[in-house]
Amino acid sequence: MIGLREGLEVALIVTILVAYVGKVGRRDVLRRIRAGCSLAVLLALGIGAQLTYGTYGLSFTSQEAIGGVLSIVATGRVTWMVFWMLARARTLSGQLRCGIDRSLVGSGLGLVVVAFVNFSPGTT
Repeated sequence: MIGLREGLEVALIVTILVAYVGKVGRRDVLRRIRAGCSLAVLLALGIGAQLTYGTYGLSFTSQEAIGGVLSIVATGRVTWMVFWMLARARTLSGQLRCGIDRSLVGSGLGLVVVAFVNFSPGTT
């Protein structure tokens, strides 16, 4: 369930990014947003493959222990995020648009970082 919720949150944020960039007429940076999302997916797959199949791959017991601890941490973060969003719901959209506007100055390379951070596992 946590993975599903995280995926929905990422989809929401990236959709807001793409919609706003399209609305302000900066479709030229859509490729950079895709690049940031792609880099995050590749990083997650690479880390997962290294931990599972790498030279120093973790045993099944270690993988289960890490999975359990990360599930508890993720549950805490999700709970904190709900309260955080409730406190900032009215101003969140404006803050996001302001941040996007700042990132669009010049080449829009900052959106790669925004997309990467929002698409990376465990960061949302």
